[in-house]
Formats: sequence, structure tokens, C-alpha cells
Amino acid sequence: MRALGPAALLVVLAGSLGAQQRIVPDIPAEVAHALTAREKPSRWRVALAAAHVDDIRPVGRKLLVGLREDQQGLRPREFTLVDRDSGRVEWRWPRPRDLRSEVVAAAPGVLLLEETKRQTSTFLGVDPATGAERWRVSVGEVARSYPLIEQDRLLLQRRDGDRVELVALNLSTGLTTWTRPTRVPRDSAILGVLAEGEAVWTFQGRVERLSTGDGSVAWARPDIRPDDGGPTPQLADGELLLVQGTHLLALSAGTGETRWQTPVPGLRRATNIFLTESRVYLRGEAEGGGFALCAFARADGRMLWRTLTGEPLISNIVETPDRTFAASSATLFGFDPASGRFQMTRKVATTGRLFPVHLRLYADRIVYVGELAVAAYALADGSQLYFQGITPIDQEATLNGLDAAIPRLREAMASLGNPRAQGTPLSAFASAEAQRYQDMSGALWRQAGSQRALGDRAGAQLTEARAQQASESSRNMSRHALTMALTELGASLFQAIVLDRQLKSYQVILDRQEFLRRSILAATQLAEVGDYVYRPASVSADGGPIKSLTGLVVVDLPTGRRSETPLSPHYRVYGLWNYLDAEEGLVFHHGIGLDEAAWEYTPEHSAEIGPKVQTVGAFLIAAPVHLPR
Repeated sequence: MRALGPAALLVVLAGSLGAQQRIVPDIPAEVAHALTAREKPSRWRVALAAAHVDDIRPVGRKLLVGLREDQQGLRPREFTLVDRDSGRVEWRWPRPRDLRSEVVAAAPGVLLLEETKRQTSTFLGVDPATGAERWRVSVGEVARSYPLIEQDRLLLQRRDGDRVELVALNLSTGLTTWTRPTRVPRDSAILGVLAEGEAVWTFQGRVERLSTGDGSVAWARPDIRPDDGGPTPQLADGELLLVQGTHLLALSAGTGETRWQTPVPGLRRATNIFLTESRVYLRGEAEGGGFALCAFARADGRMLWRTLTGEPLISNIVETPDRTFAASSATLFGFDPASGRFQMTRKVATTGRLFPVHLRLYADRIVYVGELAVAAYALADGSQLYFQGITPIDQEATLNGLDAAIPRLREAMASLGNPRAQGTPLSAFASAEAQRYQDMSGALWRQAGSQRALGDRAGAQLTEARAQQASESSRNMSRHALTMALTELGASLFQAIVLDRQLKSYQVILDRQEFLRRSILAATQLAEVGDYVYRPASVSADGGPIKSLTGLVVVDLPTGRRSETPLSPHYRVYGLWNYLDAEEGLVFHHGIGLDEAAWEYTPEHSAEIGPKVQTVGAFLIAAPVHLPR
């Protein structure tokens, strides 16, 4: 093959930027027709055009939906309130395109929005019935906000020079009701607050209890200051638990009196306090490396035991008379309640990322709920009772993939933006990624063959689906490597033009990856309904893995029974957001739907970077979901 010269390179780039491209879902038409005939018709569908959902929240019998444009930059588009029974759009709230806007609180009595530009926050109170703006107030740079709906207050923390201010706004009017400033060193961190009922506890430079009504001080302990970067204090049963230096303290929440304090040996840095009925658990980084879990008696602070773990424990802690359970992002651990010695270790997942794992206790089993795995183990002997793996809708639409890709992309952008930087060419980076996915695909195919040989047909199908996804990712990265090789060929002579385009293109990719990551983390708050846990997933339509078919996997936690509902062809990572109403058997799904005749193509638009494209419009769809029986 003859090498391309610089002039030819510009022709290639200009041709790709000016071409038109018709984007269609990657699913055979006969499969779409068969699914449409088989599945129950959707209750309603609301056209979203070409848009991504970046937030969805229940507000009584309504759904508040936040949208972003499905273009480079993912600019904000609008908030929409939809009646969940009829699909009627109650109102639309245009979001400013040049601001970061998000929902702070959504309740039947008030919607609280925040708009941020150049580190200045503006809060808005919106009438949920009409979408009318009740009030708007600009408050400067805000570190944290705490909506207290029942107390009709919004608490804000902001820094003003050498002091940190706690400001209370009236949610009904937006007016400031009180301000509580505290002088602190300029380089100190802003510590959060705790609120319960009519009281709020602050930890900035001292520990104080204030009234949420007027900000008056009930008591103050200037002698106690929780550590910057330490664990968040915990409030339960009239007690405040916090760490100061090398000591764990318990204070009376009502009076501020010290009930007990105890030294914490062997911890380089404490990271989390977890409370149960009779114990306080403290997690952190151990001196000399690794991680530690310490147990203390709630009554007097007496240290009961300390044990070292090779992995950080990030789950809740579950106690039984015979065993104490905690989990990392990949492993379930069982400890002896009396001594803290390991009694059980079960490897559940292969991810090394800090996905928020949740443990659930049932009569005879402990259930591990992770990002791509749900598994149950017998309390008696730790034997595995069931395991349900979830195939993600996209190989990179997982925290495991995104947490690996985002730092590497940032490094590549930094190297690209600095001509003197000695780094790996992006084409080599892409080639290495292509090889990684190919290796992954081969390993998965071999695993699937072993599973079939052992008679595990369901497990083999799941593994084959993952193998196909990895193979497709490998092909995509190979094509990307060729494109980057052509770009790098002319970069030495046309650096000012080409590098600028590359940086913008990679910034678009980074923005999308960070958007997906935020969406995954936020969606976990809605992903457990009673005894059901659900995940967006690639599902099978005809007994075999069909690539690019987005659906919903629901697992019944007590029994491990699993159901799969095909919802839509996989398309531009739609389907990441779902809200399940288990009582009505409906999923409010973001996708293009199964009925090919109802797909809508949006008008062509010229993107900032890349070709002119024509996309399929997305919908918010109320679809019947198959629940495990």
C-alpha cells in the first residue's frame, strides 16, 4: 500500500468531515418484527427526538426527565414533566445551553434546580404542577447543598475568603433566613453537615448543633474538630460518631456531651464509619499497607477486634449471630463476630472498580448486589446458591470500562496537546486496545466452550454474548487505529489544524464517557425496588445472543429467579436509564422501541466535529416488563 502524503491526508480528513452518514440500529428487521409481535404493546411513548436522558426522578404520579442533545458536547436541552399514567407531557423547562443545570430535589411540593456558570450557582424554585418559576437567587460558588423538604429549607455551604458560610434559604420564597459563618484556614477542606428534624450539626472548625429554623446555636464543642479528608460523621439513635486524630468519639447529639472516646490503633487514615444496632465499624487504610476493618462496642467504645483485608470494603455491613458480612467490589467476606477472623471468602466478580456494592440478608442467605453480578450464598456454609451475571448494553458502558478508559484518554489528550511530550501515539494506543479486546474475546469464547461442555447452556450463552461484544469492540478500535495512523502521518506539517481537531474530537469522547459514568452511578439509586434488582442489559431475543439488543434484566433477590425483557435495539447507548414500577409491572424506558414502523428519523444536523448525520429519534416508553415469577 502506497503511503499517503500530507496533501492526501487533508483530502481524507475533509472528505470524512463533509460526508453524510445515515445511522440505523444494528439489528435485523425480521428480529424487530418478531419482537414487536411477541411483546405486549407499550402503554405510551413520548418522542424525545435525538436526545439522551441525564436524569429521571419520580415526583408523585409524574416523572421528571432531564434531556441532553445527542450531539457532540451533549449540551443541556430541557426538563420535562411526564404523567406516568397517560404519558401526557405536563410542561417543558428549557435548560440554558451554556450552563450546567441539574435537579437538586424533586418532590410533589417543590422542584429545586441549580444552574452553574463560572463557579457561580443560581438556585431556582419551580412549581411542579405548572412548571412556573417561583423564585431565583444567585448565591456565588457553592460547595454543597442540602435540601430539607419537610423543614422548608435549603442549606448551602460556600467559602468566602478565610471563612466557610452555612446559609439557609426558604424553599418557598428563596429568601435567606439565616447565615452562620466560621473562620477556617484557607487551605482547609469544607466538611459536610448532618440534618435531622429541626436540627443541623456542623463540623467546620468545631462541632455545633444549630436550629434549622433560625440558625441559633444549641451547643458548640470548639475542642473537637473532625479531620479533613476523614470519614463523614454519622448520626443515629441520639449519638454523633466521628473521628478526630487517632480517636473515635461518640457525642450526645442533643447536648454535645462526650459519651466515650477510644484510640484507634493501626490505621493510617480512617475512611468510613458504619453503625449497626450494637457496634461501630471503622474502615480505613492500614499502617504498613492494605486496608483494615475495626469493630467497637456501641455502648462504651471498647475495641472488639481489628482485621486486615487486601481489598477495600465498600459495601454496607450485615450482622448475623454467626457471621459478619462485608464486601469489596469483587469479593464477599465473612468474619467471625467475636474475633474478626476470616470465616469465608467468595470471589463474586472480576471487576476491580469501586462500584457501590449492596448486601441484602434473607432467612438463609446473604445476597451480593454489584454492577454486573447478583449472587447469593448460604449463611450456613457459604456455598453459592445462585449467580446471575449481567451483560452490559455496551462494552464501555460500565464503571469497570469507563474507570479504565477515562484516565487513559486524559493522558492521551495531554500528550497530544503537548508536542514535546514523549508518549505513546494514539494509533498505538488504539491498536493496543484492539488487541486487548481481541484477547478478551478469545478468552470468553474458550470459557463458553468449557461451559457448554459442562452442560451450562445459559452461562455459555451469556459468555458468548460478552465475547461478541468484545470482538465488535476490537473491530471498532482497529478502524480507529487506522484513522489515527493517518492523522499522525501528517501531524508534523499540519499540527495546528490537525491537532486542534483531534483534541476537540477526543474532548467529545471524554465528555460522553464522563456523562455515562455519572448516569450509571446516579441510576443505582433507583435500581432496587423491594426484593427486585434491575439492570439495563443486552438480552437474548430468540434463545441466542443478539448483539445490540437493549433490554432489562430483573433478578428476584430471595430466590435468584431472573427475567429478561427486550425493549429496544441497542442504539447510541440509549437505554442506560430505566425506572421500574414493580407494582404496576412497567418500566419507563429510554430507547427507540421494538416497533420498526414507529422509528422516527430526525433531520440532518451538522455536528461540531465529524460527519453530518441523520439519527433515529429516541422515546420515553412505558413498556410492560417481565418480572420473575
